[in-house]
Amino acid sequence: MMTLTPLTNIASVSITNRELQTKPELQLLLYCVRTSIDEATAKSIKGLLLEQDIDWTYLLKTARRQKVLPLLYHSLKNTCPDLVPQNILKQLRNYFQHLVVHNTFLIQKLLNLLTLLEKHGISAIPFKGPTLAVSVYGNLGLRQFGDLDILVDKHDIPRVKELLLSQGYELQKDLGWEYHFVDKKSRVCIDLHEGIVPDLFCLPLDFEYLRS
Repeated sequence: MMTLTPLTNIASVSITNRELQTKPELQLLLYCVRTSIDEATAKSIKGLLLEQDIDWTYLLKTARRQKVLPLLYHSLKNTCPDLVPQNILKQLRNYFQHLVVHNTFLIQKLLNLLTLLEKHGISAIPFKGPTLAVSVYGNLGLRQFGDLDILVDKHDIPRVKELLLSQGYELQKDLGWEYHFVDKKSRVCIDLHEGIVPDLFCLPLDFEYLRS
C-alpha cells in the first residue's frame, strides 16, 4: 500500500475562535471546503487572494491537519488557478493525484473483500471511507481516508474474522463491537463492525437495524 507523502513537515495546528475570525487563510479555507462553488463564494475567494497576503505554509498545514487538502485544491483550481502561486498549485495537484491513486487502491481492496464475503454467503455494509467519498462528495479524490469500515451481522463476526485471517490480515485490536485488522503485506486497515456505536448507546445502530 502506498503512503501519501506529506506536503511539508506538518506541525500541530490548533485553531482558536479569534484566529477563525481574523486570519484570511482560515477564511479562505472555509470558502474552499465545499464540493461546488457558487458565484458569490468564488468572488469571495478571489477577493481574499487579491487583497490579502496569504501565508501559504500555514494554509497548507491547516488544510492537511483538517484533512481538506483535496477540497482546497479542487476549489482553487476551478475558481482562480491564476491567483495561486504555481509552486503551491503544483504541490496541491501532485497531492490530489496521489490521493486518487491511493483511494482507488483502497476501494479495490474493499470490493475484493465484499466479493469474498458474498461468496461465503455473508452480507456486509461498507460505510465511511470510499462509500462516503462517492455518495456525499461525488468524487473519490475529494475525501481523505486511511482505512476501510464494514458492518456485518454479529452472528457472522467469527466467520469474517477467519476469512480475514486466511487472507493475510492480522487482528490488532478487539473492542468487543469493533475489530481492527491490518493486512501484513499492504498495511491496509480493515475495521470490522458489528455495530456503528457500542451497545451502551440507546440507539441500536447494528447490522439488522440499518439493513431494515
